[in-house]
Amino acid sequence: MAPDGTTQLDVPLCFGPQVHPRRRHGVSILRDRLDPSEVVSVHGIPCVREKRALFDAMRTSPDLREAVVAMDMMAAAEVTSIRRMREYVAGRSGWDGAPLVRAALDLASEHSRSPNETRMRLVWELDAELPRCRHPGSGRGRRG
Repeated sequence: MAPDGTTQLDVPLCFGPQVHPRRRHGVSILRDRLDPSEVVSVHGIPCVREKRALFDAMRTSPDLREAVVAMDMMAAAEVTSIRRMREYVAGRSGWDGAPLVRAALDLASEHSRSPNETRMRLVWELDAELPRCRHPGSGRGRRG
């Protein structure tokens, strides 16, 4: 669902550049480099691994704020960390959307628990230009 909570989003599918799938309603196609090591089978369905899925979601986000939301929610679910995503993105600096991902990682937090909490934090930091809140006992997040 889109941020408005009612608009359905397309299901993203990633194919290597050699594959030319037929366009379908409700599906968005990303044709880009796809290393076989980034694909895993889940219940018989080939899926990209979590860091690649997040990288693609962030770099194709409609804007910086939604890219931050994607990272924050993957961190909240403890699927990956900001540090791990920085390492992943470092090897993909020339990819389309990589600058957006890096900018979003600079704004991301591992303490957010909902998309709207992240959006509100970004209003605080970006629009109101107020200082970033620090969480007790941290400065780096739960997983470093």
